[in-house]
Amino acid sequence: MRQFIASEQLKEDTIIAISEKEVRYLKNVLRLKPGESIDVRLLDGSLLEMSLVKKNTKWLLQKVLGAKKKENGVLANQLDTEALEIHLLQCEIKPQKMDLVIRQATECGVKKIIPIKGDFSQVAFSEKKHERWLKIIKEARQQSGSAIATELAEKTTFDEYLSKEKENTDSIKKKLAFKCYLSENKRVDSLFSLLMKKGKPNIVHIAVGCEGGISKREAELLEKSGFSPLHLPTNILRSETAALYGLAVLQNAVMEYHSWQRQE
Repeated sequence: MRQFIASEQLKEDTIIAISEKEVRYLKNVLRLKPGESIDVRLLDGSLLEMSLVKKNTKWLLQKVLGAKKKENGVLANQLDTEALEIHLLQCEIKPQKMDLVIRQATECGVKKIIPIKGDFSQVAFSEKKHERWLKIIKEARQQSGSAIATELAEKTTFDEYLSKEKENTDSIKKKLAFKCYLSENKRVDSLFSLLMKKGKPNIVHIAVGCEGGISKREAELLEKSGFSPLHLPTNILRSETAALYGLAVLQNAVMEYHSWQRQE
């Protein structure tokens, strides 16, 4: 399902002003022709069918006659609490590969992406990257139809992130969390055995290393903070492939939890 994410408030309950850049995106990327309609994700999270129209010299999105706000049968303000919440801690990798990870994670419905400056990361920091990643997230949501408002955190280190998480322990305890990091060590518990021990979570934290993986120091730090090493029985994967594969396996295992778990 294609969707367009509004950057302006709905005016007079019928129209949204759009920029020339957004018009080009609607026409050239989403292939929307004047007069055709598309679902627009409003700032309150709901969807509204709107059409592309030109009035005088300005392009607008206008509510289709009789259209009502919708969210596939789920109230927009309840959507994020109903779904599995996934946080991806991705050690920064080469720019094009990092762009790919962020796009794919957004399409998969990841709630929060935390770029990590890992011990083995060899990429220089740039403010422009953050702006670019926000643009990638918006476009990925529009093309995939994701209802999850994917958040992008400021780049940090595992040390800084875990220190802040420890301070927010009270809010985290309200949710059953599952934390893991992808490991090359084959002699660790399987994903299903870990989930059986911990129960079905409603929030998942998954850490993925960069091209050189996660350092021994970082692994020890993660484990002290409650992260379990997770080895996925497959070939040696590139970092960008590991992120997508790990997200897909985890998401499916958790969402299908009650269909595969052993009954006592």
